[in-house]
Amino acid sequence: MMRWIAVKLPSPTHTTTAPGNTHCSDRSKEGVRTTPEALFQTLGLFSPDVFFRQDQFSPMRAALIEVSTCLRLFGGLANLLMHLLERLETLHIAPMSTPALATCCTGTGAWWLLKTRPIQTVDHLQQHLDELNHGGQHLELSVLADLPVQVLDCKPQALRLMEQCGLLRIRDLQQLPRDNLLQRFGAALVGEMDAALGAPVLLHPPEVQVRQTLEFKYASELPFHTQQQEAIERHALRALEKLQQWLDQHQRSARSVQWLFRTRHDTLPLILRSAQPRHEAKVWASLLHHRLSRVPFCDEVRSTVLECADTEPRPMLNHSLLHGSAEAHAEPTRWASTCDLLKARLGDEAVLYPQRAPDPRPEQSTLWGPAPANKRQPDDLPAPHPATSTPRPLWLLPAPKPLEGPSPGWSHEPQARQGWQLLSGPERIDFGWWDQAPCRRDYYWAVHRQRAQQVWIFQDLQEPGQPWFLHGVFA
Repeated sequence: MMRWIAVKLPSPTHTTTAPGNTHCSDRSKEGVRTTPEALFQTLGLFSPDVFFRQDQFSPMRAALIEVSTCLRLFGGLANLLMHLLERLETLHIAPMSTPALATCCTGTGAWWLLKTRPIQTVDHLQQHLDELNHGGQHLELSVLADLPVQVLDCKPQALRLMEQCGLLRIRDLQQLPRDNLLQRFGAALVGEMDAALGAPVLLHPPEVQVRQTLEFKYASELPFHTQQQEAIERHALRALEKLQQWLDQHQRSARSVQWLFRTRHDTLPLILRSAQPRHEAKVWASLLHHRLSRVPFCDEVRSTVLECADTEPRPMLNHSLLHGSAEAHAEPTRWASTCDLLKARLGDEAVLYPQRAPDPRPEQSTLWGPAPANKRQPDDLPAPHPATSTPRPLWLLPAPKPLEGPSPGWSHEPQARQGWQLLSGPERIDFGWWDQAPCRRDYYWAVHRQRAQQVWIFQDLQEPGQPWFLHGVFA
């Protein structure tokens, strides 16, 4: 069973006086603007699902959280609401007032109760919990049906029409034929009623979910100013351990971290990247060690700042009791770690990754370049193209090499007995007639009868005499 909590947000133009300042200057009387981001971050401590809600015809705003998966963590709904009230009181949402919230089995129902019956004190909370324990969800839906029609998000003309027709409660609208209700008041009103009363929602738009941005920043000053790499790494390791604790707390991993090394006259930025998301402090410390070996400090380092904003959820791995499964799983990680160390030691340009190019010409079908910051994992790469009529080799020559000796032929032809024998093909590549490198070739898979070497050859149909060339070798 779902459980929703609605918390009222301050108005966009509202400001709060700084707490503790009873006598303020003219400048301080302007107040401190209460940002919804601070409230969203607080609500994120109680549930990972935070939504924003505002009516179209009302300035009132609220944040909705779904807490059914978090009730056991806080010891029940009563304890969760008590903790939430205490945290909201510390935010000073509005001067001389208490925070307002409401709870219901549906998100729209909690939004309606926040408008009409908000929970603002511990006594209100205890009274609502007693009603919930005695009546359960059936009582909540009955309370929603007895609410006035003013809780609906509709035009003032529609509300006046309801009042003229004697439709004062939500229950009165429920008793009307659904088709007539849709025709007279529109699908938005009927969809809102369905969402609040627990009916199948077909007409109501989904809630707008608030995606929280997780960022880590840790600034620290060295106990003494130094240019020695060993002392800087020893100080940086403590910051990386703080980062690992933060990542473990949020169950996330990082693909990149950024360092700022501040000297007396300058600030040196340094970015470390990993091909796979990592969270271990020793891994980032190893990359930092190899990277600092290429960075000469012209002045003594006084302080450091470690930032991490590129994070993603940590994958849940299923380990096996069978021998050898752990080594097979660790193999891709070892290869990625080797590439990371090479890039940290030699530079990002030292390790190149192949990428497909939209060109069927073999010598131009692959592009080599540094790995992008958000490089996808092998499991996420698109599926390869279907196999062609002729297999293609992994190793290509830098430039096609003319074949020596008699022309290749099939097994029943005489020239194939002492030279190149064709095994499969041809694969016609006719491309690039509009640029400076046109290509019109027939590719074959061939083998040399005496050397037993399997190769990839082609016949150039553009050259006079249609000569044969060697272009690749099968391993």
